[in-house]
This record gives sequence, C-alpha cells and structure tokens, in this order.
Amino acid sequence: MDNVPPHAENGKTTFIYALVDPFTMQIRYIGKSNNPQHRLTSHLGDRGNTPKTRWIKSLKEEGFIPELIILEMVSISCWQEREIYWITYYRKLDTSLVNGTNGGNGPTIIIFTDETREKIRQRQLTSNPMKGKKASLATRAKMSIARTGKERIFSEEHRERLRQASLGQKHTPEHNAKIGQGSRSWKRPQRTTPEQKEVSHQRSLALRREKYRLEKLNDPLRGNRPVSETTRLHMSEAAKRKIFTPEHRLNISKAQKERQAREKQERNRNTLWEGRE
Repeated sequence: MDNVPPHAENGKTTFIYALVDPFTMQIRYIGKSNNPQHRLTSHLGDRGNTPKTRWIKSLKEEGFIPELIILEMVSISCWQEREIYWITYYRKLDTSLVNGTNGGNGPTIIIFTDETREKIRQRQLTSNPMKGKKASLATRAKMSIARTGKERIFSEEHRERLRQASLGQKHTPEHNAKIGQGSRSWKRPQRTTPEQKEVSHQRSLALRREKYRLEKLNDPLRGNRPVSETTRLHMSEAAKRKIFTPEHRLNISKAQKERQAREKQERNRNTLWEGRE
C-alpha cells in the first residue's frame, strides 16, 4: 500500500479504489474516495451489519485486514460512471463483491435469504394490522377519490418491453402443479340472495353519499359559487311553497335575532377601534 496516493489534488480528481482479500487475493469491494487511506480506516471501524462489514470482521478475527489498491484516478465530474464500470466489470468476473449497490451512489441492492423471506412472510401473517378488518366508508371514499382519473396507461414502447420480457418464459413443474391444484380446488361461487343484493346496494349508496360529501367539503367554490338568475328564480318559487310550523318560525326568528346582535356587537367593536386610532 506504499504506492497509494494520500489524497486527491485540488479537488479536481478522485480515486476508484478496491479492497483485496489477503487470503484469496481477490477484489471484494470497490469504492470511491478522495483520501483512500482515510476511507480504509473508516471501513475498519464500521460496525454496521452488511456483507462488507461482515467480511472485514471475519478478516480481523483472523488477525488480518483488507489490502487497499487504486484502480483508477479519475476526474471528479465522472467518478460515478467509472465506479459503476469497475463494479460491473468485476461482477462479471464473479469475484464475489460485497458492494451493496451498483456504484455511483445508486440504489441499494438487498438480497434476502430464503430463511429471511420466510421470517418476513410469517411476520406479515401475524402482525398485519388490517388483517380481518374492513376499511370504513370514509376511507373507501377517500381511496376512490384518489384513484379517480388516474388510469395506468402504458406506452407502446413499454408494452413492447413487457412482451419481450415475457417471451420464452416457462413455468417450472412445481409451479404447474400449484396452478393445477388451485384450479381443482376452485369452487363455483354461490348465487347471490336478494338479501345480499340489498345489503350490497345499500353499501354502494352509502359509499356514494360519503364520496359526494367529501367532494362538497373539498370544493374550492363552496359557499362562493355564482348563481344564475334562472336558478335564483327557481329557488324563490320553491321557498314560497314551503310551509313552516309555528315552532320552526320561532327558531328562525331566534336565529335572526342572534345574528343581528352579533353583527351589531361587531360594528360597535370596529367603531371603538377606529376611534382609538
């Protein structure tokens, strides 16, 4: 490691480095750093739980550490491309890289073992908070509003890629057996009774009412929507045909008096503040 440069000069260049297994002399990790020696020290002190940290820990338990080599000195403007190139190159050589990404600060690649997948599946079966529950009418209405008008439309290019990806795919014998077993165990659904149809109809009506209520609440013109003269005439004629009971008239009168009292109090307060100014 004596030929390793200490750091990049003037911030214009950086280094693509590799960590080498001292037993097999294979490259196991590739990264980028302006100061490779300092980065190696950082790797040795990393206490995370990743393939890289587990590999370094296994070496330290044997009394060894990875060897550092410089693969390339590159311009700071193109280091992502070069790091991706070197990681791709050594992965094709099957050197068992422990990198968690494809390089260039790309997305993390998480590979679960069969045991981990089974643990996740069992946890989801037992700890799913929505298991055995149904969404409320308000939640279902909100979901319906969110999906309204959002149709998944695939371009012709996307459709062609999907078609090409599915060409030549064949099911394994185990998969075919599962499909056959599922087909044999399928039962024809029973006919819906009139009572079930009525329950479904009432639920649909309730869902539509809730959706309409939410749309009205979220209407930006709520309370300020302009009314045409024709509509005003219809409203006036409808109001004339209304018949109010004495109790209803008393409630209307009481509400009007309270509103007038509040308006008067507000005017007096504004007059008082104007006089102080």
